[in-house]
Amino acid sequence: MAESEFTKGVVRVVRSVPFGRVVSYGQVAVYLGFPRAARGVGWVLRQTKREELPWWRVVNNAGRISIKNWEHPAEEQRERLRSEGVEVGEDFSLEIEKYRFQAGEELLKSWGLPEEYVRMVGEKFRWGV
Repeated sequence: MAESEFTKGVVRVVRSVPFGRVVSYGQVAVYLGFPRAARGVGWVLRQTKREELPWWRVVNNAGRISIKNWEHPAEEQRERLRSEGVEVGEDFSLEIEKYRFQAGEELLKSWGLPEEYVRMVGEKFRWGV
């Protein structure tokens, strides 16, 4: 079965998140041009079997690990993030703004997003402020 463009996009964005940084599910969706598809991002991460995909760098926008997955439990995600220097509490929370990765304008353009949408995302995430 062929991968959808959405799935390919989720993989591309998540692979772009550097060591020691995180993004939210909603943020990935925004970067794909589907700002209301956070749940879809979670579904793709759960279904995608790629060891090289750093799925553990995706958390909810409140700064909490929220996965419910037998194959990769929340404890594993916490330990993987901690091994990258991300401070994650026993309650699975972290200071998301301290560790949040924000894709810059050039990276978003390289993903094929329209110029106007890239500008809107830049305003939302306040590039250069």
